[in-house]
Amino acid sequence: MSRPQTSVPPRNPTTTLPPAKQQSRIPKSAISDMLPYCTNGAPLTEAQVIALSDLAGSLKEVMLLALQAKMDERVATDLVRAVGQEAADGIVEFFSDEFEV
Repeated sequence: MSRPQTSVPPRNPTTTLPPAKQQSRIPKSAISDMLPYCTNGAPLTEAQVIALSDLAGSLKEVMLLALQAKMDERVATDLVRAVGQEAADGIVEFFSDEFEV
C-alpha cells in the first residue's frame, strides 16, 4: 500500500525568523527607587533602606510606621534601631508633613 504524498512547500532560506524575545529590564521596586528619598534629611543609605524595608514591606507600610512612630514611643524606638536617630527623625518629619495625624 502506498501512502498518498503530501506536498510540503520548500522552506525559503531568505525567510527571517522572528527575533528572539528580548529580556526586559526588571523594574526595581518602589522601595529601592523611592524609599531613600522619603526623608527630610540626606537620602537613606542602602543599609538603612534594607533595615527599613525589613520593618515595612511597602511604602504604605513605611508611611504608617512613620506616622505611628510619631505617637508611639515603642514604634519610634524600633525605627531608630533600624535606621538611626537622625534618619528616623527625617522619615517621621517627611510623612508628618504630608499627612496630618
